Amino acid sequence: MLSSDAPEVKEFWEKACRETGIDPASTYHASTFGDPKFFDEIDEITELALQGQKRATSHLEIDFEVNDVPVREEGDYWLMLDKALEPRGIVRLTTVRITPFDEIDEEYAAVEGEGDSSLRHWKEVHEDYFKLQLDAWGRGGEWREDLPVVCEIFELVYPPLESNVPIEELNVHEGVNVHIEEDLQITITDQVETRGPDGEIRSNTQEQIIKNAEINTGEPPPPEK
Repeated sequence: MLSSDAPEVKEFWEKACRETGIDPASTYHASTFGDPKFFDEIDEITELALQGQKRATSHLEIDFEVNDVPVREEGDYWLMLDKALEPRGIVRLTTVRITPFDEIDEEYAAVEGEGDSSLRHWKEVHEDYFKLQLDAWGRGGEWREDLPVVCEIFELVYPPLESNVPIEELNVHEGVNVHIEEDLQITITDQVETRGPDGEIRSNTQEQIIKNAEINTGEPPPPEK
């Protein structure tokens, strides 16, 4: 885990508190999912958390000791940072428990939501990662199947899940510029070509603003009455 207390991190926390009603005095931690020295997909799994697919994460218990990071507690907020240590979102820890590595089950692996969400995938990825960490700390000989793992289950609180829909999922054609405001106002700008009376082709900009947008989920629209 890499942490940061940069001004932009504090500003992100304060903005989230204003918009969600979180008490600014609440305990929060700002760090990455894992350490990029051992794992290159931090941004990808951060995105999974922002989409609501990833709802848990795991660390060796000694990770907190080695990095001098306090163990998070239930009710704490975690401000997620990407590899560049830029703030991306905030989750609230609902469950924190310590479980031996070999006692992690299918249910927890599915909640963690990485890869195919299977226990097999969870064990393969985490064993490789934990062994890399231990080697780097000069403690490679300490790997055991029953090493204690801190398992954290969380819920996304900021930004709201509905505002995290990728632009690719909007039903617009190639070349259209889409801008989404924080209040889900969508501005769609398109270049339209028309042929004038003289036969010349002219390009005009058309702009459509959608307020309180509803993101297309792929479900068929309700029948018209």
